[in-house]
Amino acid sequence: MFDHLHGQWKNDRVEGRRLLLVLDALNEAPFAEMVTDEALELIAVAACYPWCKVILSTRQEWLSLWAGKMGAQEKSRLEELRPWLYVVEQPGEHMQQKGPPVLTLEPFSAEQAAEVYRRYQAHAGHPIDGKRIPACRGAWETLIKPTRELLTNPLYLHLFMEAFRRSGRRGR
Repeated sequence: MFDHLHGQWKNDRVEGRRLLLVLDALNEAPFAEMVTDEALELIAVAACYPWCKVILSTRQEWLSLWAGKMGAQEKSRLEELRPWLYVVEQPGEHMQQKGPPVLTLEPFSAEQAAEVYRRYQAHAGHPIDGKRIPACRGAWETLIKPTRELLTNPLYLHLFMEAFRRSGRRGR
């Protein structure tokens, strides 16, 4: 498949076009360890093609558990692939053992979460590319504090909006 796509890419009229393959929530897949191994193999193959990038998402806690299941003599696939992975270097990290190659999505501040929430609502009546934007109808200020705190997680905020978009119910 990659060889065929590479041939097409060389003849592409759009200079610099990229293909992004996003594999989300690997830890939630049945046989997650096997799926992760296959995804890492895909990264190894895709690394030969400058136009292809593979993005994997998983919970960081699961990544640590997965790495811990390796045998003492087993080579880490992450370390083998590190030259092709995007890694955020921490200050002073070059002298110590490198951690897993992760890009952590930080939570919103309370103000940021409120602003994103309001933007969902503002755009709810205006479809983008024919797709409706989900939004809860309740005002941010009417949500109870524990709910607002949960919604500082970008994924939870999006799922919350999806959950309440079709019903007349208001979030709490």
